Amino acid sequence: MQHKVAHVGGTVRLNCSTSQKVYVEWKHGREFVYVNGAIDVSLRSNYSIDNSTTGQYTLVIKKVTAAGAGVYKCIDNAGSGPVLATYVLTVTGKKSSHRVMF
Repeated sequence: MQHKVAHVGGTVRLNCSTSQKVYVEWKHGREFVYVNGAIDVSLRSNYSIDNSTTGQYTLVIKKVTAAGAGVYKCIDNAGSGPVLATYVLTVTGKKSSHRVMF
C-alpha cells in the first residue's frame, strides 16, 4: 500500500502496470472509476487514464477535491484478478485535511 498526499485543486498520478492483455479496473472505495477501458461518464471531468505506455494504466486525478480522499485500487484482469496497486490518498487544503482511516 502506498500513501499519496495532494492539495485541493492539485493533480495526482496513481501508477499501475500489468503484463495482461486485458484492461485493469480502478476503484475508489467501492465505486468504479475506470472500467471496461473507460472512465465513468460522471467522473470524466476529474479523472483520466494515461496508458501511453503498454501495460501502464496511470490514474490521473485532476483538480483534486476533499471527496477524492480515500483508498484507490487497481485490479488486474478486468477486475477479476489480483489487486496490482493500492493507494491511500490524503487531501489537504485551506479548511481541512481528509484522510481515510481503516
